[in-house]
Amino acid sequence: MSLVLIAVAGWFVAAAVVGLFIWGLARAAASGDRDQLAQVAWAQAVEADGQWEDRRAGVQDRRVFTRPWADQAPGRRSEDVLRRELADAQRALADAETRLEEAEARRTA
Repeated sequence: MSLVLIAVAGWFVAAAVVGLFIWGLARAAASGDRDQLAQVAWAQAVEADGQWEDRRAGVQDRRVFTRPWADQAPGRRSEDVLRRELADAQRALADAETRLEEAEARRTA
């Protein structure tokens, strides 16, 4: 009799574990479906609205005017900071090249 009772209790425990596993999978699938539906809705809204606006269009770094203390914040808008540093380096190189040409022109004259 006790073996039958243990077998029935074991069957209930196994059914509960399997049921909880299936319930967890169903919740995960539903969550994924909601996320995918939100992504599709976002893509449709973007298509209806037109093209994406480039975040770099307009002011090169919008943070400079609103929060000057965050201008060189590490890890934020690093691409814009690198572009600005590259432009500064290119201007410095052009200035150095013109000074070199002037010096060579004076030396040959």
